[in-house]
Amino acid sequence: MNIKYTVAIKDLHTHIFKVVLTLNNPNLLEQVFSLPSWIPDSYLIRDFTKNIIRIKARSNHQQIPIKKLDKNHWIAYPCENVLSIKYGVYAFDYQLGWLV
Repeated sequence: MNIKYTVAIKDLHTHIFKVVLTLNNPNLLEQVFSLPSWIPDSYLIRDFTKNIIRIKARSNHQQIPIKKLDKNHWIAYPCENVLSIKYGVYAFDYQLGWLV
């Protein structure tokens, strides 16, 4: 499976980044995506998904359903061809203060 991420600044003043995840050979019936709940050297469970904005999925030039399964998992289906997941990320978060 070939996975490609593209990250771009959508709006510098509002701290929003645009992320596009592209899978060349996704599972034909469904594809599950997840974000981590923790980071190395941290013993806290984090909620990184709270900063996800407007998640959408496309395959074969058509919008396909994407559904949030739980706190940090989504499912997109069906995926007949290349699958693209597009979403925004609000990136002004002190939860990751050690990165600043």
